[in-house]
Amino acid sequence: MGMASASEATNEDGDSIEFSGEVPFIFDVKNPTSLKSMNAATSAMVGKGITPIEHTILLGANQQTMPNGNMFAEVSASLGERVGFTDGDNETLRDFIAYIERTNSWVLSKWDERNVANISPEDAAIVGSIVEVQDFE
Repeated sequence: MGMASASEATNEDGDSIEFSGEVPFIFDVKNPTSLKSMNAATSAMVGKGITPIEHTILLGANQQTMPNGNMFAEVSASLGERVGFTDGDNETLRDFIAYIERTNSWVLSKWDERNVANISPEDAAIVGSIVEVQDFE
């Protein structure tokens, strides 16, 4: 999640266009190589003791070819500039935390709906007689 700006922006026909603003985006990375690159960039921020909202991340794409000839892109990520906090960042962070909490609640509710006990009461009693559970204070 973040705000994206584009250098060398193009339209849907591939023609160069001028665009100097920012647009909100959600980036769902699934490719293992892309994830590794994103994780390296965020780990670098953690190593510096800063939050992602205090730094830009530069994203690029590397075009790859699959064995069957189909093309796909892998994301390359690197740290850009440190930008520090701005006036609206506290509100943005609160909104982000609220988004995460809503998403977590939804995921947990779906798990609760679909969770089926896969151990019988008899089996649970046997496991309970074998395993000793201690509460720690």
